[in-house]
Amino acid sequence: MNHHAGGLFSFDPQEIFTFLFIMLGPIKLLVPFAKITKSSTEAERRSLALQGTLLATLTVIAASFVGVRILAKWGVAPGSLALAGGVLFFLVALSMVLKPYTEHEGAAAVVHPPAQPEGATAAAGPPVKAMVRELVPNIVTPYGIAAVIFLITLMPESSWSIVAILMGIMALDLVAMIFARTLLRVLGFPLQILSTVMGVLQVALSVQMIVYGIRLLLVEKFGVTFPTM
Repeated sequence: MNHHAGGLFSFDPQEIFTFLFIMLGPIKLLVPFAKITKSSTEAERRSLALQGTLLATLTVIAASFVGVRILAKWGVAPGSLALAGGVLFFLVALSMVLKPYTEHEGAAAVVHPPAQPEGATAAAGPPVKAMVRELVPNIVTPYGIAAVIFLITLMPESSWSIVAILMGIMALDLVAMIFARTLLRVLGFPLQILSTVMGVLQVALSVQMIVYGIRLLLVEKFGVTFPTM
């Protein structure tokens, strides 16, 4: 993270990608998509993935730019914004790192549906519109939208670069959903390790962002000066 004359500071593209990949990327999406489409055909899964990705992309872009305008209108102090963003990113990243060690706690509470009697006809799956409504919140998480809002607000000179990275991640989500079953079968454990590694990277980046937010608040509120690094 570097200071930037055009905004509060600047993450480089790799750091922006790390943030958005954790918040909006495909790793968290594979299992929910496989569950939603467990009784769907291949053609239905592809159609659902495409519809969900298009709707999710429009949703996150629209919500992000509306959020940026609202924050600008409210006049939130830059230091407060940086600190809030850092805390949010830290909590999400920490949950990703600890997830493998806490998942088993909820596994025992899962209630399996009763088996159907022999000869019973399987119930039809939910309609496509209902499946899309269920899928989109898994693609566009609330903290993912918040991440885009924070990044665009803190780095207005990089808005279109952030949007371009976001679009790339949405494309990765689409590909991952299309091949979700294969990816889970072949790369389940490596994907879990990758998620943990990227979570650790984001913990470090978010702590750096929190420190910068505190420093900025001290400058804004108390006129504290810090030596140039």
